[in-house]
Amino acid sequence: MPAATPTTVTRPATKPRPDDAAVRLASSLRLVVSRLSRRIRRQSLGGLSTAQLSVLATLEHDGGMRMGELARRERISPPSVTSLVGRLADADLVERVVDPDDARSTTVRILPAGAALLDRVRHERTALLRSGIDAMSPDEQAVIEAALPLLERLAEESE
Repeated sequence: MPAATPTTVTRPATKPRPDDAAVRLASSLRLVVSRLSRRIRRQSLGGLSTAQLSVLATLEHDGGMRMGELARRERISPPSVTSLVGRLADADLVERVVDPDDARSTTVRILPAGAALLDRVRHERTALLRSGIDAMSPDEQAVIEAALPLLERLAEESE
């Protein structure tokens, strides 16, 4: 009879204890950020989906780009970006321009109406946050302001 081969037992990673302060903080932060994000998204989308607003924001920030590059930056499939851009073009918010050197390639650019809509949505969302901030004491506003660099760092590390 052959000798038994030793097997390695892999144990699951240790789960954080519920009383761990970092876990409690992360959980609370996740809940607050989610609620705040939902509140902001409900405010106004200018009649567009969040995906369409994201495409407009990317084009405004990064300039015109090819459809494939836009899909990569938005982390969506090429057919999805084609559909999104089609709806935005139908609304005269972006334009598609065929590359003169390669008729198979299309560049997408934001139009002034798209930039104006994006500005309006941003203004409305900022006004929503400002109304909440205005209701805070100066000390509470200072706490929020002091936390911003740390929140930015968290956001950058998550990307």
